[in-house]
Amino acid sequence: MSTADEPLPLRVWHTLKYEAYDSQGADAAVTLVQNSAPDNGDYLGLLGLGEHIYLPMFDNPGTTERYSDEIIDEFMKIATAAAEGGFQVHEHTMQDITVQSLLDRYEALNERIPLAPLRWTFIHVFSLSPESIERIRALDMTIAVHSVASLAEARVPLRDIQDGGVVWGLGTDATIVAHYQPFITLGWAVSGKNVSGNTVLDQTVSREEALIAHTRANAWLLFKEDDLGTLEAGKFADLVVLDRDYLTVPENEIFDIESVLTMVGGRIAYDAIGALDAASEE
Repeated sequence: MSTADEPLPLRVWHTLKYEAYDSQGADAAVTLVQNSAPDNGDYLGLLGLGEHIYLPMFDNPGTTERYSDEIIDEFMKIATAAAEGGFQVHEHTMQDITVQSLLDRYEALNERIPLAPLRWTFIHVFSLSPESIERIRALDMTIAVHSVASLAEARVPLRDIQDGGVVWGLGTDATIVAHYQPFITLGWAVSGKNVSGNTVLDQTVSREEALIAHTRANAWLLFKEDDLGTLEAGKFADLVVLDRDYLTVPENEIFDIESVLTMVGGRIAYDAIGALDAASEE
């Protein structure tokens, strides 16, 4: 536990809190956005808007049709205010048809406000066409993939995303709909299997590609690539010591890897090997 004189034992970047169910709610959200500003603090910060910018656009595995122009208009009302305010936008988009609908609008907005510096992100992408990947890359947008996609109906095209030149991050989508442990996500991306051993992906990535997506790329999505994501002099000393070698253990064991020592900013936040006790005795 941290005290008033100590930083948090973890880093949290949250999104702007509001609920917009209709046009009036969208107008209120715009006002809130216009009276707020991104804050990319080291331990606690306001990153952007998401994961549902406008609640009537609630993309899910069963979505088969485009949302109406009226719904997308209200969504874009909020999204445009976010772009004008320098906010990142993370939108829950499971189906390619929804991604395409938003890309149509994003490409038009990009003519007025360049989106590349804002690193806007499509989240989940249970389905994603090569055409959409190319359009995302052309806008210098990003993709956030989560292991909730281990659901049978979600065949995330990881290899197409990786080879498409898009910066993509890998995450757990914890804790309501998926497990918080990152090695379950890494095992899923590398093996294509879920924790039950069933194949749920048609495309996989290498261990190094998955690890980069879960570390270096995620730092980029957080605008923290100068501080996080790799072990380099001058960066925050956020690191873990593992109970086995992620790069060499059999694929089925990746799921079971655990941290025995976790450091945040060079301070021990979790210790299962007694390093903290040993250090205090010296």
